[in-house]
Parts: sequence; C-alpha cells; structure tokens
Amino acid sequence: MNSALEDQTVETMNAYESPDPPKWEIGKPQIAVDALVRRGIESPVLDIGCGTGENALLMTKRGHQVTAIDPSLIAIEKAEQKARVAKLELDFQVGSGLDLGHLGQVYETVIDSGVFHIFTDVQRVQYLSNIKSVLKTGGLYYGLCFSEREPGDWGPRRVTPEEIKALFVGEWELVSLEPSMYQIRRPEPVKAWLITAKRL
Repeated sequence: MNSALEDQTVETMNAYESPDPPKWEIGKPQIAVDALVRRGIESPVLDIGCGTGENALLMTKRGHQVTAIDPSLIAIEKAEQKARVAKLELDFQVGSGLDLGHLGQVYETVIDSGVFHIFTDVQRVQYLSNIKSVLKTGGLYYGLCFSEREPGDWGPRRVTPEEIKALFVGEWELVSLEPSMYQIRRPEPVKAWLITAKRL
C-alpha cells in the first residue's frame, strides 16, 4: 500500500472508531443517489466509499447487483450487519478507490458518493484510471462531490467545474455536470456537483 493510500485508509478508519458517527454517515441513503436509482442505473454496480452501506442497500432493494467497498473494516462490518438484518445479499469488501485491481469484475455503473473530493490532483488521476479498469466500455460513473459554491474552508477541498472538465477527457465523455446537494450530519446539505461521465 502506498503512503497516500495508507494515510487515507487510517484517517477513514479513525473516523469510524470515534463514539460519534462521521459527518457523512446520515443513517439513510443520499437523496441524490436515490434520485439516480429512480432515474435508472444498470447492474452490476460498484459503490466506492460505501461507509455503513446505506446507498448500497438501497440499490440492492431496488433489484441491483451491488459490490460495495470502503477502507474502514468497522464500516464494512456495520454494513454487513445491516444487510443481514434486512435479509439482503450484496458483496461488501474492505478496499479503496485507489486500488480496484483485486475486484476481478467489470461493472456497468460506478457510484461515488463523497469520495472524489478527498483526493489530491495526482490521486484523482490514479482514481479515475482505477475506475476505468473496472468500468465497462459505455458504462457510467456518477460522482457526488463538494462544490466550490459551498462557503467556508472546513471539510474536504471544494471542486470546481474547470477541475472536473479537465479530468474527464480522453477515454471519458463528461455527459453532465449538475448542481446537487450532499447531505451530512447538519440541518443544511452541502452544495455539491453531480458528475455523470461515460467510459469510452
């Protein structure tokens, strides 16, 4: 494991060791992800950074075949417990978006709810390269990330449309870039971008 990946993994795992849930754990699926599923996505689906599994469980309930990964063993164990209680079958694994080679599967859809914005510029290139390696040609990546329209400097780095457009080139088609909202553990949601990109 490279040092950047190790730092990211440790930070995420520490967040789940705290007595209080991480800010991104809201106890329900993200509204933006629910809307995507209602609009229609294709299986199999890879959910990167699944946390305790709310988005993945929603997609499974709606009839999708889902693999869901997160760097935190604690989060994955909680997600698996939720799946057992709900009597749902899906594949939860400990893993990172910076290292997808072990999955051994190609997906029609990749869902990223709050992962893209945690990476540095260099890591984002590596991240998208990893996604390309597991996303079928013609498959779609959906990414929900913090927008530069969100005021303040707390939390993850904000992402601008220019940064997004510069990355989704070459073997990518940026299908759409829509203003959206990312819910966290506070009354007001965070201003976000919803990225839809096709693997060419």
